[in-house]
Amino acid sequence: MTARAASARRDQALALSRVLAVAGVACLPVVFVEPAPSDLLLVACAALVLVWNGFQRTASILGLLYLLAACVSAILGLADGYGERFPTLRYLAVEFYFVFMLLGVHSLVAQGIVRTETLVRAYILGALASSVLILVMYFGDIPGPDIYRDGSRTRVKGFFKDPNVLAPFLVLPILAGLFAAKELSLGVLRVGVLFGCGFLLLITFSRGGYVAVIAAIAFVAFLQTIRSGRVIVFVGVALLLVLFCGAIYALALVYSEELAILTQLLNRLEVKAYDDRRFDGIANALSAGLEHPFGMGPFTFAKRYDTFVPHNLLAGKLVDSGLYAGMLLVLLPIAATFRTSLLYVRAGDRVTLVLAGSMAAQLVAALVVYAHHWRHMLILTILALVYVAPAIPDSRRSARAA
Repeated sequence: MTARAASARRDQALALSRVLAVAGVACLPVVFVEPAPSDLLLVACAALVLVWNGFQRTASILGLLYLLAACVSAILGLADGYGERFPTLRYLAVEFYFVFMLLGVHSLVAQGIVRTETLVRAYILGALASSVLILVMYFGDIPGPDIYRDGSRTRVKGFFKDPNVLAPFLVLPILAGLFAAKELSLGVLRVGVLFGCGFLLLITFSRGGYVAVIAAIAFVAFLQTIRSGRVIVFVGVALLLVLFCGAIYALALVYSEELAILTQLLNRLEVKAYDDRRFDGIANALSAGLEHPFGMGPFTFAKRYDTFVPHNLLAGKLVDSGLYAGMLLVLLPIAATFRTSLLYVRAGDRVTLVLAGSMAAQLVAALVVYAHHWRHMLILTILALVYVAPAIPDSRRSARAA
């Protein structure tokens, strides 16, 4: 094969990897089974990138160490007698393909083969399409995939497995519609994104999701205040959020008997009997995780202590795979939030503003949910970190290949 023919084949392979990456990110809201459609598409994308361009060295080392930590913890869990062979092997298989596809996305974006903005837009359009379809099924009572959490058909989980995953997923499209519609070329779709994703988030009745979107908007207002130096921006947004939440709560109190959705909202805003047990479980998991720095093996903590799976990303990963894996999964989103925030304050890039707010929302949600397998959080973390990477100066961002 001549050098020219090899170069042409490489270009074709990388062009296909771009298509697979965009399709994979757009499919993020469709999670019926493991592996999800997005997993299959992104694994295929990663395979092409690995063969024709290779993965980035630092990211690969971090990923391999993460997998090593997961394997060591799994062996310890099986040796202790609490782990079960098939669930453990399935857990490790999911870990392997997750790391593989994330390394592929990282390399694809870091090498400028596809723009970060392109994948963010694909994420938003995928969220809009799924939101419209779910709302049509919701209002039209159209049969199809089960979009409800349980038989009562009150809380909507969409095409995810739980409303507490769907709600934080919708934060990025909502922030993009509010703060970066022009930069992400949303045009008239902005209205659909705001109303479709916003109403869908409402009917998840996810308390964690509500807190996450409020925290995201407040964080965005805080960053805008720092950049502009006008405290009135933050104060104004804070007052609007307080008034909006107060108005919703008042409506729920007054019209709860007439409108079922407000009755459910009022019910979800109450403190639940299981909340104390959940927070106790998080505290116990943190304590147990520090006593077992190499982890206890997947699913072992809940079995050994006869309790909930820890509803916290750090605590859950700490007991499953040890200190290194837990800290990596937490520190990377924190770094992404900090670096995108810093770039927005310095340069006023609204894409970084949306990424920063979205990452802050994911971190808030992960305080009360074990967000280990949230594809959207992990991919957003990669996109945010690469977007602000010093190796890609601001002057080159606009010139990156679409």
